[in-house]
Amino acid sequence: MPDEEGVPYKETLEGLLGRARTPERRAEIEAELQMPTFPMEVEYLWNDYLRLRSRKVGNEMGVVPIEWADFHAFMAVFRRRYDPWELQTLEAIDRVYLAQMRKPNGGPESA
Repeated sequence: MPDEEGVPYKETLEGLLGRARTPERRAEIEAELQMPTFPMEVEYLWNDYLRLRSRKVGNEMGVVPIEWADFHAFMAVFRRRYDPWELQTLEAIDRVYLAQMRKPNGGPESA
């Protein structure tokens, strides 16, 4: 997916790979380059997930899942109507996010 200036992400990663200073960072970038490309057909779901997740705060126990009430409110405000597979996809994305965040050393800082 291109950035705001139209530069494809793969090109950005290749540039970073050329400037990587440690073997660990090089391996990390190489692993990301081997990932499959993002399916543009479901980009709208990813964007909706990011909007939903950004509005969901955690509590003293950490991050909390996006709940049905959150989906319902989002659909009402933005006049969305999801098919069952779309809701299942959003739930699956959230499960992966929660699992990652709950790992020791999980979260954005370890990425």
